[in-house]
Amino acid sequence: MEIESQTRYTLIRSQIYLLVIYIILSPFYFFESGYPQLADIFIVILFISIPFCTNRVKNKEALQFGFIFIFYVVLIQGLLVIYLQDIMLTFIMMFWIYNFALFYSVQAVYFNAKQYMIQTLKRSVEISAVLQVLLYIITAWPNYEVGRQTIFFNNPNQLGYYALVMASIYDLILSRYPFKRKVLSYLTFGCLTFLVILSLSKAAIVSFAFLISLKFYDKPKNVLLTFLVLLALFFAFSKTGYYESLKWRIELIGHDSDDNYKSRGYDRIISNPEYLIFGAGEGGMKRFDTEFKGEIHSTFGTVLFSYGFIGFLLFMIFIYNIYRYSDIRSFVYLIPVAMYGVTHNGLRFSPVWILLSLVLAVPSLEKKKKL
Repeated sequence: MEIESQTRYTLIRSQIYLLVIYIILSPFYFFESGYPQLADIFIVILFISIPFCTNRVKNKEALQFGFIFIFYVVLIQGLLVIYLQDIMLTFIMMFWIYNFALFYSVQAVYFNAKQYMIQTLKRSVEISAVLQVLLYIITAWPNYEVGRQTIFFNNPNQLGYYALVMASIYDLILSRYPFKRKVLSYLTFGCLTFLVILSLSKAAIVSFAFLISLKFYDKPKNVLLTFLVLLALFFAFSKTGYYESLKWRIELIGHDSDDNYKSRGYDRIISNPEYLIFGAGEGGMKRFDTEFKGEIHSTFGTVLFSYGFIGFLLFMIFIYNIYRYSDIRSFVYLIPVAMYGVTHNGLRFSPVWILLSLVLAVPSLEKKKKL
């Protein structure tokens, strides 16, 4: 439904601000993982506002294949709910619908206000990163304890993944659209690096290291400044017990008790081949006789086992179409998230879908003057 131009302009800016508020509030977990959080309220308001604006969404093939994949997810998960007579499993279905709606909404808002949205999202990541570091200092100082931190998340891996995804969004924006205030950019990067170290998440540390290498590859002139930021962080952490903890966590990679395919749930795929065509759905873990009783700790493993070869193929076609309508300079910023997804299921973390949407959208905006 179309509205007057001035009202439409105000609505579009309001939609961008809703995204900003979401990014700033997304690290605050007030309820158990798997349930909606406070930040999600603002995304629901965004969903409601989308039909009131004429949104010139492009890259429709990627959206269509994404919709087909989500439809298949809902079909398989819906059948599982009926079969197990467990209404709580509908929460999993709703997460997929919610995240794809967020993916679509970012596309819709972006193509109405490209330059302003990019500039504002960059500011929101900066505010969010700096705020989390300040909150850690306030809550932990002076009697801080060396160990895996959560700040306001429910577990350390969530903190590490948040920092990785925010850094990927931030570096994607900076790689395409240069900004004048370099000091603020490196401060933000330093804060996100700091948060990854605080989490002591092995998957996040390795993936973040790869993200840093992308900064060097894309803009070699950034090597010196990035090195200085990392050097400053090294000296800061060398005065605390975190240096030894970080070294210990890195040395554990490949040797820890959960660093094997059984502890991550991969053996479930091998032990239950009857589900590999159509999928087993998510939930109802008592059906499977495997060593690890929780959900598969893998993004691609979860999609393959839960939705079978059919669902996995649909998902990969969706990702391929993001690549097809994006470009390699943007698409590579999905690699760190994919690396993290080898040992964790990262698709339920909604900001990942903002990253996916931006990777698809931002190449359409030609470089302009520095913002």
